[in-house]
Amino acid sequence: MIKARPFQGLRPSLDSIEQLISPPYDVVDQRDVQRFLQGNPLSFLRVIRSDLESPNQQNSLNGEEVYFRARKNLKKLIDDKALLLEKEPCFYIYRMQKDSYCQTGLTALFSAQDYLEKRIKKHELTRPDKEKDRYSHIYYTRAYCGLVALLYRQKQAFDLSNFLNQYASQNQPLYDLHTEDRVRHLFYRIRAQDYSAQIEEYLSGLSCLYIADGHHRAASASSLFQNSLEKIEDSRNKGVSFFPAVIFPETEIQILSYNRAIKDLNGYSHSDFLQKIQEGGIEIQKGLYEKEAQDTVGMYLGSRQWYTLRFANMKEQLKHTEALGVSMLQERLLSPLLGIDDPRMSTRISFAGGSLGTQELERLVDQEGYSVSFQLPSVQTEILLDTADRDQIMPPKSTWFEPKLRSGFVTHLISPDEYSPSFVD
Repeated sequence: MIKARPFQGLRPSLDSIEQLISPPYDVVDQRDVQRFLQGNPLSFLRVIRSDLESPNQQNSLNGEEVYFRARKNLKKLIDDKALLLEKEPCFYIYRMQKDSYCQTGLTALFSAQDYLEKRIKKHELTRPDKEKDRYSHIYYTRAYCGLVALLYRQKQAFDLSNFLNQYASQNQPLYDLHTEDRVRHLFYRIRAQDYSAQIEEYLSGLSCLYIADGHHRAASASSLFQNSLEKIEDSRNKGVSFFPAVIFPETEIQILSYNRAIKDLNGYSHSDFLQKIQEGGIEIQKGLYEKEAQDTVGMYLGSRQWYTLRFANMKEQLKHTEALGVSMLQERLLSPLLGIDDPRMSTRISFAGGSLGTQELERLVDQEGYSVSFQLPSVQTEILLDTADRDQIMPPKSTWFEPKLRSGFVTHLISPDEYSPSFVD
């Protein structure tokens, strides 16, 4: 059975919530950070991206300085009472709405041991440098400052979904705010003393959970737990057995395409590149496809010219993730023609979440100096879950989850006494 528990969340005061909440650490760059930080001393980005706090990239912090600054900034938010600690353990409901779309999840602490024993399943590889960064951030701040997004099969915990939606409809949220991407975020508190037994019963039917967003956060939290086992007598290590996450039913999650832009054509002219694509057995025609399919990819070469690439004429039937558009593009075009063998490490490729639309892919080529961009088909949720169940890995950068969980709604302090926070009323 999946282990979960309530916790004393560190959360914003009502006066600070609008300024404090920020995008997650891994979807912002220097330009975005400065936009959010300008004139806003309360932004949680000062904690989760302290490396980019300086307006001058060359003056940005590095090494241990990054994490000492993050701790200092977190302490200031606590000292200024912009962040307050719950007096008692709680669960939380995190709901996100945009237009007709809505997803509602339970926020709690989940077991690092469940991750290590693969009851919390992953579908992508983590990069050692990024995992080390989040590990160090947790270690130095003594806090889990970001939420992992997890999925559960609704049929295994149907009563949990009903309970969360009913509770949200009958109670006022702690926070209710709209972010710049037109997403409405609602955050509710559930007092553990009233509902722990009930929630535990709802969770009892879950055999596993699946990571949607936050692979590096989950991996770093579990690494910290592993390393702490040898030093369990150290009181500073209390609280590292569990990390904060939100679990959503898989029926409510929204997976968008994760698109690509390439800086150069590997020496080919436009005409030679188009010819090489056709010689590789890929069908190509002018115009963007009208209906998305896994064997169809959109390609933009600039000058308002879109093409549709079709990979359907394969000689042998591919299975599972090999048949995804992202895999076929990589194996039949990006690697053999453009020389990009590892999209996770190549400096010639950039990625754009599907929520940005074709406009972003056009902008990258027409204004940012890229040579070609590709719009990929989105991946079905069941394929992701099936891949994780098989203990396999999805192709790199193949899923973009939208909307993103915002950072700052709730933080888990490993050792609250180190910060001496004030309690929320």
